[in-house]
Amino acid sequence: MTAIFDIELPLINLVGLVATVIPAAWNDYKKWRIPNLLLLWSALGAILLAIFLPNGIGAAASLQGAMVGFFMFLPLYLIRGMAAGDVKLLATLGLYSGPVFITGIGLLSMLVGGIWACIILLSYSNSFQIIKIWLHSLVNNYLYIPTNYKFKENFYYSGSELIPYGVVIAIGCISMIFINY
Repeated sequence: MTAIFDIELPLINLVGLVATVIPAAWNDYKKWRIPNLLLLWSALGAILLAIFLPNGIGAAASLQGAMVGFFMFLPLYLIRGMAAGDVKLLATLGLYSGPVFITGIGLLSMLVGGIWACIILLSYSNSFQIIKIWLHSLVNNYLYIPTNYKFKENFYYSGSELIPYGVVIAIGCISMIFINY
């Protein structure tokens, strides 16, 4: 079977991806946060692999992967669609995988996240209320609203509409590995 992106990562890089994404997903699912220490040690390991591993992806591709991963999810962070840990996780995974592979991971993660969000939305009887909450948040936080404008409704936000995006990134990462190998 040929890889979709026609890139093969060294086995140690694949192990690094999985060793990073599984504990990150577990912590995000259980505690709603991705530990910075996990990402720091993983990033240091990825950089060392990029610099010293013969026939590895190389330092330039590693840094490019981190930048692609970071900037791929940065807009979602800026509109509060995800937390900073999720952005840092994708950037760290980019250090292991390079720019092409991390693009696939990011796109698959977005697809999985979109499907998950649709399932959440359809599972509530008040789906339109949730859409109003999301739009209300977007308008209040990121669009200019005259100071005398008030929304007519008070919205209740329970937090159960949130998605632990570390889990979504883990599914996207492991799917990308299975698709390509």
